[in-house]
Amino acid sequence: MMLCRNCGAEYEDYLYKCPYCEAENIEATHKKQRDYVNKYRNKGNFFAMLPNLLVQRTGSAMKSAAKMIGVVFVVLLIVGGIGSYVYSSTAVTRMEKRVEKLENYYQAGDYEGLKEYYYSLDGAYGGNYEKYSRTVDAYYRVNSKIQMLKDWNDVSYITLFSIEEIERGFGGLILLITDLREMEASGYPYGEGEAVSKFKAELDEAVEQYLPMSEEEIDAAIERMSEDWNCDLTEEASLLYERLIGDTQDEMH
Repeated sequence: MMLCRNCGAEYEDYLYKCPYCEAENIEATHKKQRDYVNKYRNKGNFFAMLPNLLVQRTGSAMKSAAKMIGVVFVVLLIVGGIGSYVYSSTAVTRMEKRVEKLENYYQAGDYEGLKEYYYSLDGAYGGNYEKYSRTVDAYYRVNSKIQMLKDWNDVSYITLFSIEEIERGFGGLILLITDLREMEASGYPYGEGEAVSKFKAELDEAVEQYLPMSEEEIDAAIERMSEDWNCDLTEEASLLYERLIGDTQDEMH
């Protein structure tokens, strides 16, 4: 048994990935590659004996050709095995360097830098990157919705939108609030809690400041969406529009 370096779960040490977060079991991967190389070395030993076997069957005239065949097979098999091992080791090293750089951004609280670097990576997925993918996703969505709420409180801006557009924006906000609450309830299993809980607090503050809806109304919308992701929120959007227009006009006077 072993403990996952990524999520801390315990699982069988022969598995190549954690069954809970899919983080790579580096030790098992390296063992697989070593076994791979050893297997082909054993095959190489067989082919090294091949010239003598051929000589016994075909005579001395074939000895030189048999030796050449054996050497070629040995070289190809060993090179193939070593090449596969080197490729795997290089991939693991590259992943570790990426994670180290992502963690440096995370620890520095540079979430904009984290977002830009994460988006620049190819194939950054799976358990090793889950902490950063969830952080980047929450960071981007929260900041987008906070800006949306601020814009809605500008009467010259909100009147440019249709009720359908406001409904889509409100639905996205309700979905985000739901997702953040679920992440909090799960205990942030990938270690993203320091950042995501901060983003959630910022969004809660913006909702309280800029969204003219009560907590009960927001919870009712969350409950409706949890029952049907495609529920019609036109009524809530119309009410929200009327309140925003009223609030912004009152502020102007």
